[in-house]
Amino acid sequence: MQYISEALNAVLALILVITMAFVLLPLILQITYYVVKGKFRGKNSTVVFNKNMPSFTIIIPIYNEKAETLLSIVEDLVRQKYPKKLYEVIIVSDDEPNVFENIRDRVLAVADSKLNINIVRRESRKGYKAGALNFALKISNKDYVIVLDADSRINETYLLNIANAILKRKCNVLMTRWESSNVECSLLSEALSYTKKFLVETLFRKRYEILGYCGIAGSGFVIPKDLLVKIGGFCEKCLLEDVELGLRLLSKGYIVCFANDIHTLLEVPSTYYAYRLQQERWAYGAAQLLRTYWRRILRSKMGSIRKIENILYLSQYFSSLSIVLLNIIIPVFTVLFGKSVIAMSFIYPFMFWIIVSLLYSILFLKYMRGLLSFIRALRVLGRTAGLTFMLAPILAISSIKGLANLPFKWHVTPKGYYRVRSFKFTYELMFSIITAAITLYMLMVYGLSAISLWYLAQLASIIYWANMLFRGKI
Repeated sequence: MQYISEALNAVLALILVITMAFVLLPLILQITYYVVKGKFRGKNSTVVFNKNMPSFTIIIPIYNEKAETLLSIVEDLVRQKYPKKLYEVIIVSDDEPNVFENIRDRVLAVADSKLNINIVRRESRKGYKAGALNFALKISNKDYVIVLDADSRINETYLLNIANAILKRKCNVLMTRWESSNVECSLLSEALSYTKKFLVETLFRKRYEILGYCGIAGSGFVIPKDLLVKIGGFCEKCLLEDVELGLRLLSKGYIVCFANDIHTLLEVPSTYYAYRLQQERWAYGAAQLLRTYWRRILRSKMGSIRKIENILYLSQYFSSLSIVLLNIIIPVFTVLFGKSVIAMSFIYPFMFWIIVSLLYSILFLKYMRGLLSFIRALRVLGRTAGLTFMLAPILAISSIKGLANLPFKWHVTPKGYYRVRSFKFTYELMFSIITAAITLYMLMVYGLSAISLWYLAQLASIIYWANMLFRGKI
């Protein structure tokens, strides 16, 4: 029985440690930053015009996007305080011919002769977004490539700031700071906007300031065209072509710098359904990259800390898989081995999870001080955690599909706020019923114990999700 207990303890501890992967990475970066604060800082750019300013190709891939959404970024590009001869815009559409023609006419009417713009349509959606980017790359005529999404918003000095940052910094690729453009669209968009702000601060800014590099996100990064062509363009077999490009650059010794003072505004999901589609795609893409890249990361010339950090970064969605496994293992093992063994095995990793979660919450609330009141920041934290928990079974399935290289249907994240029918949430409803049944069983077997608290916390998330969803709040 002692050996069984020790084995179960190890299994439960491992699952809970994996569950904390997404929490631990920003936590480690935050704590390390406070320890080494001031030792390394990225330089900020300033608005200065130089006669040797670089030229840019701005690529915007679109599919199933509203024309109004695209027109906003086109208007922003028209208003740029940058020589018009030094930048061009290529919009690549994967839409049906009639949709494309409508968008093209409206875009050209806005751009008129004020903007060097080329809007083209692909006959096939091969490679999805990566394929569209490679298509545009072949007809690009400028020094640098900037990738923007259709929902991106930029200020009038965006290109000028990027140009100055390129001239001043010694780096190969530049990543701008993401900000949310739709904070007040819904309760979910508010929570995700502030969560994104915190994650950009940790996973991009602090990562750059501590480790000397950061990753690439799908919109708002700048890369020399020659370098992009040299390393083979965008990976058309990868769902997360941006993350894959960042990994490829890092493994080859190129550096991605982070420009904290250059902002690219983007929409975060306003509804739970849109959030689900986005996270489902990201979970699959991260697992897919881990499957194909873990050997390359370990064999690369990057340091040990960078290797561990990148593998941990790609493993972040395994937290959902580990939650699902843990919820299955506990009741099954309770029946097989008795409650005393499970209770003894669970208590230590459970305490570890509580401590890490508290540290993460403290750092989040500390960062939000000055942005939100304490109560509002606490509600944002709880709202994000509660709604994200409901995605656990879906993200677990997506992660398994990514690891196994199973087919995945690409969905564009819907923009704006809209309602969907309840039958879209079959997985969540099944998960809710099973979790509620297991929680009642645990309360009967263990009473008010650590295990019961674990399930009650999840049940609280389910009740919150159902309440918000059926009231039309998310």
